[in-house]
Amino acid sequence: MRRLAAVVAVGVFVLAGPIHAIAITLSDVADGWALSQNSFSSISGINSPSVDLLVERADPSEGRAALEFDISGIPTGVTSATLQLWIFLLADVDIAVHGATGNGTIEASDFFFSNPLTTFDPTTFGPPTLNEVDVTAFIQSSVGNQFVVFQLRELHNQEANFIVSRTPDFVFSAFTPRLLITVPEPASLVLLGAGLAGLAGIGWRRTRKK
Repeated sequence: MRRLAAVVAVGVFVLAGPIHAIAITLSDVADGWALSQNSFSSISGINSPSVDLLVERADPSEGRAALEFDISGIPTGVTSATLQLWIFLLADVDIAVHGATGNGTIEASDFFFSNPLTTFDPTTFGPPTLNEVDVTAFIQSSVGNQFVVFQLRELHNQEANFIVSRTPDFVFSAFTPRLLITVPEPASLVLLGAGLAGLAGIGWRRTRKK
């Protein structure tokens, strides 16, 4: 009985206690922007690398940005994922974020695909202001791929948005795009499994005695 009581106590403690999380910070491996004069029927060229990422819409002219991240080392069980962007000049409302599988480089296809994830209203003007975008569901569904790409496009005809790039010699190099991901700590998952197994064993023993 004492042994059973101890197992029950451990099981209840593990189930009730918090599961510790590990925070993983990823910098983008590639980024750039492209300009179109015909609403993205075609582009005039790709700017990568660049000291900033242009996101602008002034029909038919439009600028879109793209960012690639390497998520090959991310385990399953992602609990949250946040895209961090620093906007340092003339931010407007309603920037759309699209997501897809990437390949680690910036190329034309990164600016044409359409898979809307969310929109956000950026905080305006400098010094660089942090904007955080929840992309949890997309990253959860992308675990197992090596790269993901985020595309940014403006939804309305407004002023241009300039987002700090990863270019190391830029004056705002400390404010580069990042992807923050949290996953459960492996030890916490083991303890949780042990607690569940202990409770299951108790239930089996009681059923057997009956």
